[in-house]
Amino acid sequence: MPTQSPILEIDIGSAAYQLAATQSKLSLTIEDKDEKDTLLNRHDFGLDLNQISKVDTALGQAKRLFFLGYLNQEPEGTSLSAYQEDSLSVALATFQEDLGIEATGVADKSTQSLLTTIFGA
Repeated sequence: MPTQSPILEIDIGSAAYQLAATQSKLSLTIEDKDEKDTLLNRHDFGLDLNQISKVDTALGQAKRLFFLGYLNQEPEGTSLSAYQEDSLSVALATFQEDLGIEATGVADKSTQSLLTTIFGA
């Protein structure tokens, strides 16, 4: 279990970007350039922790697990589909297993607390 202030870390290629738990927004721009430093493509990403549903909801758990790298696709909208709920259960079990707790795939209060601690919100 983490003992220090949690940090959300995003690794892209050889670069790592960190967001301390005390921050609420992250903006990231990735530019693809050729060998002559000509801009080929630009990707802008934003993460606002204040916009994420509460951790006691399936959507809030799914969003946190997506940003922690446990889900392949970010959930959108205000609820999860049956397929997304199945994916959430697998992601929760993997998250629990990685932390060395019983991998039930269910977000009990202890798992919710760990998600909040590790994610930082």
